[in-house]
Amino acid sequence: MGEEDFQRGHEYRGLFLSFEGPEAGGKTSQKNRTVAWLRNDLGYEVNEVRHPGGTEIGEKVRKILLDPENWEMDDVTELLLFGSCLSQLVAQEVRPALRRGEIVVADRFIDSFAVYQGVAGGISNEKVLQVAGLGLQGVYPDLTHVFDVSPEIAAVRLGDDLDRMEQKGPEFHAKVRQGYLDIVNDRPRRVKMINTDSLGEDGVWGKVRGNISDYLDAYDLRDNLRKVR
Repeated sequence: MGEEDFQRGHEYRGLFLSFEGPEAGGKTSQKNRTVAWLRNDLGYEVNEVRHPGGTEIGEKVRKILLDPENWEMDDVTELLLFGSCLSQLVAQEVRPALRRGEIVVADRFIDSFAVYQGVAGGISNEKVLQVAGLGLQGVYPDLTHVFDVSPEIAAVRLGDDLDRMEQKGPEFHAKVRQGYLDIVNDRPRRVKMINTDSLGEDGVWGKVRGNISDYLDAYDLRDNLRKVR
């Protein structure tokens, strides 16, 4: 793969990777393997973040968002809380790291925001983009992996211990899945989808590592990213 297969998401020297997908798709496991590979095997400075959360302020808001007792939360309130997390994360962690030439690896980012609050949450795309634009300030991931999973398999993997977002029901999560599929179709240079229904963790990891390696080579980043001293 070359530059025609990818795109840059910001103006800085660093690399921004995000991991997305419906609940129980395996994104966090793949994110952890990616961080270990980039940091321990390749020697890069890697910053792990998550959305919502990733900062002291963001983690406090995350608790409010995911608390099952907050079932009465209004959709617009939820949108603004997620947006506040996004803004703080970019300002405090993501942008400074990219300026330093480091790698940022995010467990969910803008695509989750668009899918969960917009497509599935019923908020208009215009309002979601307005809030997201304020928070992102021109910083988007360079490469995003979406880990797709069928609703039936996701239900088995999740079990019964669910947070507030996971409790939203099958119709909501069907919309989430479709929202991600639409993003993959709309942004093929940035977003790469991997279906995890029948592909084992090692098989998924092979695809992730291959895509990241191709990206590093396409933009000649291997010797230009900041390494651990």
